[in-house]
Amino acid sequence: MSGRADEVRLADLGALEEIADGGQGKVYRLPARPGELLKRYHPHICEQLNPGALRRIIARPAVMTAADRRLVAESTAWPTALVTDGGRYVGFLMRQAPERFSATIGRIGKLLELQFLLHPLKPMWRALVLPSPAERRELARCYVRFFQVLHRYDVIVGDVSMKNFLWTLRDGPAIFALDCDGFRLNGHHPAVPQPQTPDWEDRTAVQGRATLESDRYKLALLVIRVLLADPYLTPADVTRRPELAGELGEALTGLVRRAAAERVRPPAEHWLRALDGRPTVTLSPPGPEPRAGQPPGGTDPARPTVPLRRATTPPAKEPTPPAKEPTPPAKEPPGDRPASGERPIIPLRRRPDPGSRS
Repeated sequence: MSGRADEVRLADLGALEEIADGGQGKVYRLPARPGELLKRYHPHICEQLNPGALRRIIARPAVMTAADRRLVAESTAWPTALVTDGGRYVGFLMRQAPERFSATIGRIGKLLELQFLLHPLKPMWRALVLPSPAERRELARCYVRFFQVLHRYDVIVGDVSMKNFLWTLRDGPAIFALDCDGFRLNGHHPAVPQPQTPDWEDRTAVQGRATLESDRYKLALLVIRVLLADPYLTPADVTRRPELAGELGEALTGLVRRAAAERVRPPAEHWLRALDGRPTVTLSPPGPEPRAGQPPGGTDPARPTVPLRRATTPPAKEPTPPAKEPTPPAKEPPGDRPASGERPIIPLRRRPDPGSRS
């Protein structure tokens, strides 16, 4: 066994059963560890792997509340340990998606990827039960809650695609996220380079850089595409098409407009409130500096002003008469007091001559 709690040796995993092969690596089922999978990177990806970034994601649930940690455990293939082989990092362990996130499609068992939720029903999908409008709304809530929890702990999803988000209606609407090794802490690089899926990218973001704002834009795409069952809708499309705004309702459409127009996109909490029918208090951003002589906010009717009462001037008090100078004492007659600076003359009595007698 490896000396670290978050590492395991490939040789200790036992037999491997390959179940998928992707662009970054292969995924294996582990008969000796039911419910766990191994993602083993291709050699060229191993050379680019940042084990420190993956270790940060592995450790992140430890700082979450019990409820948030449970949501992450139940709805993600979160990395749980790095896998080493011959002293090199070659992959990681993760949770396997529960069976309810799979279905028989065209006589083949497949994961219920986001594509089956967004694209029109095809003949080969006839056995697939698609959600009702109310169930779509609940699935949208599930995606929003997921983003809310991750952002609460500074975790950025990064890439969103048809392949890395699953859904189900069995035992109630629920979602499941794959490719969680692409998540990263805000301000850090991901464990491996992450491409941006076409039609899901934020065109205002710096190329190759994922942020909370780019995540929030992709969350807006996710919500409107799930609710309206269209894989290519954008916030700009909704603002141009009144019939789509009518389907979403006033609260959601307001958030879509903000996602399309503002660089600061609505956070997950605002989407949850709109989906639940609760009001959202939004503070408008500060406006430009007022022109000379113009009071702040005087030209923006959307920002109400509160009239202030002018302070009243207290009545003037009667002027206080000047204090009278004290009356100088009466002058004494000259000669009765010595002049200032002079010492008094005390007359001396003459002593009698000792030789004389009276």
